[in-house]
Amino acid sequence: MHRISSRGVPAMCAVAMRSFGTGFTDAAIAKAEGVSVANLKDMNPRTARWVGIDVVARDQLQALVATSKLSADVDLYQLILDGKRGTVTAEQMKKATDVKAVVTAYATILAPVREMRTRLNALELETFGLRDTVNRGLTAFKQSAIDDAKKRLATITAEMTDLKSQIAAISTANFTTALFNDLINLLRLSTPANPSAARAATLMMEDMAQLSVTFDETTQMLLRNIVFGDGPLEDSSLLFSFVEYPERGEISASKGSLAEIRDEALKTIAARHQTPLDDGRKLELGDTHPCLQRSAE
Repeated sequence: MHRISSRGVPAMCAVAMRSFGTGFTDAAIAKAEGVSVANLKDMNPRTARWVGIDVVARDQLQALVATSKLSADVDLYQLILDGKRGTVTAEQMKKATDVKAVVTAYATILAPVREMRTRLNALELETFGLRDTVNRGLTAFKQSAIDDAKKRLATITAEMTDLKSQIAAISTANFTTALFNDLINLLRLSTPANPSAARAATLMMEDMAQLSVTFDETTQMLLRNIVFGDGPLEDSSLLFSFVEYPERGEISASKGSLAEIRDEALKTIAARHQTPLDDGRKLELGDTHPCLQRSAE
């Protein structure tokens, strides 16, 4: 199988098949690029990761990806939503021999979770009214109504805790970040043959969040590629912020730190767009966008 390497030099890529859901290794990336593992440090880390996602995984999952043509007319997104309870396990899903079978198995595993999430949402809505009854107290309700609300609230809270525990158990027993990354990447690679695969991949990312499975850098790169079509060195969400506030895209000649340059840009934005701006001590977090506008609102 021929491809063009990230350096623009034709290269051969023959990567051994691996177990579904185990991710890709530095050794596989180095082999795909025709360099030693030690030399990977000379590559841009994002480019190296993209080689793993788009080159190594494409070769390693090619047998499954090829079957996407067999289910080109199947709406994989709806297939996930229509999943029914069953006895399928993640190990059985990993052994599926075609894309439709993988998605069907996934839908079966997630079916009870979807039912429990629906129940959780209904219970949560009910708690709002019950809390209002308890908090407003005797100024609006009789003591008997308040007591009934407290009892019902305790019952609902216990049921919600139990449902969340069951969802967590299903998540822990069946899914890991690496497995979700492979599932999402499989659907991404299957999109040319079945356009519904891209929408199904976004649904899987929503499920991943609902199951509290950690997003790693690979997941984030897959998200940007599926939603925006971004490559390894592109960031459409950042571009959109420049469109919204052009000041964020201006070149600065300041010799100050990035934090100082950012703060000056935010002050300019606040002044030009009449946007309230706080000192950032409460809202400035390490995991937020470095140019995220800080506003108490």
